[in-house]
Amino acid sequence: MNPKLPISKWLLAACLTALLLPACGKKADPKEEVAKLFNQKKLDLVDYKVRKVLSYEDKANIFLLKFGSKKLLLTCVADVKAGLDFDAFNPETDITVDKQSKSVSIVLPAPSITSFVINDVDEEYNVTTGARKAIKQEDRNMVVEQGRTEIENAIPELGILDEARASAVKRFTSLVEHLGFSHVNITFADQIKK
Repeated sequence: MNPKLPISKWLLAACLTALLLPACGKKADPKEEVAKLFNQKKLDLVDYKVRKVLSYEDKANIFLLKFGSKKLLLTCVADVKAGLDFDAFNPETDITVDKQSKSVSIVLPAPSITSFVINDVDEEYNVTTGARKAIKQEDRNMVVEQGRTEIENAIPELGILDEARASAVKRFTSLVEHLGFSHVNITFADQIKK
């Protein structure tokens, strides 16, 4: 016994050793070890900030008479996250382990948009001319909703889903290799022909 350490620390060390020592000899099932990496509902892998300029113009013309116009210019910032939703992931069927060759094949869910929020909307320009009423909150909401639709339609061109796919492969390959596997094959559910 070391005279420099109090008895309580020796007792704590002895208890920890007694608890951890039996676990050291057990070999966990490799498939279970890999499956533990996926014990989550959703994993955000990529976060984009998308800035969009939105414009609105409403001209009132009746029988070629001009009664004025309403013009609105807004900027908005959308926070778009892409990742994996593990609701449909089944470790029993989506993970294949070959102990002999130390290889693992994993079928991950297809990347998807996991979050889409428009955080900031700033009014840059607001002008009403002639006999027109001022721009209402409903007009602003309509313009923001139009911007939301335009951003959603542009998502495939942004490459966020491709970046989430690449990030997932890199992340899970590294994690599985740290478990002692030398060959890791990752595919995605949308790449498998049924």
